[in-house]
Amino acid sequence: MSLSIDTSGYFTPAYIGRIQAQAAETAATGNDGTDETEAPAADPPTGSGTPLLSSNDVRLLLLRDVRGTDMDGYKSILEQFYSDPANRDDPTAFLKNLTPAGIDLLRQAQSLPAGAHIDIDGMNTEEALNFILPQSSKVDLDNDGLVEGANGGKSFVFPPVNASQSVKDAWADATKGMSESDKMLLTGRFFFMAFSANLHVDENGKVTRIEPDEPGWRNVFAEENFSYSDAIDRLIEGNEFNRPYNTPEIYERIKGLLAKLEQAFDSHGIA
Repeated sequence: MSLSIDTSGYFTPAYIGRIQAQAAETAATGNDGTDETEAPAADPPTGSGTPLLSSNDVRLLLLRDVRGTDMDGYKSILEQFYSDPANRDDPTAFLKNLTPAGIDLLRQAQSLPAGAHIDIDGMNTEEALNFILPQSSKVDLDNDGLVEGANGGKSFVFPPVNASQSVKDAWADATKGMSESDKMLLTGRFFFMAFSANLHVDENGKVTRIEPDEPGWRNVFAEENFSYSDAIDRLIEGNEFNRPYNTPEIYERIKGLLAKLEQAFDSHGIA
């Protein structure tokens, strides 16, 4: 896989030399007819033929001022990452093939602060993968319901990245054309559900909270008896309970959003 002059600056000279040598070797063996088989490539997680970037990925990158040659550079980094399945097993090794400019491009693509220190050796596999991958391909390797980032932080994503494709499709249908503020309002309902499951009240009324990575932390969306249909029912009940404490506008807004989501989940047969 070749690199353009514009994007080669994101990779170390040693890495460029290595892939050029591999390309030359492949061309040589192909030309003499002895072996035309190429090493397998790692497709994007969503499957063969899937674009490197979804339309929402591109939108987010543009909002983060990743455009022009930087957009091409980010795509080139992804192409190189997917070109070898071993990179997914050891993403930190892949990151060490990038120049400071390449690391800075990933920092910008992931919306980390300018000048943020990126400790490649200190990253675990989930953090390293999520430093490379676009929003649509984030991973939750420990299935705790949170996405770990390169800065050591954890973020909540809905639908959960480990949810079934049917759940993701239903969410996409329900939120198509929806404003960002409405998406955030709807996501916030599930965020509260996730974290309230880790709140405990003792007999004296003292509230304690289990933090991610602490023993007893629950990812309710991964539990065997979890039902998205029941979850929406509980959110509808909660909106009715909170009606006296909200403005009529907020009440109706949440009611409409939940009704739209319920309809989409029903149409996709999600229990």
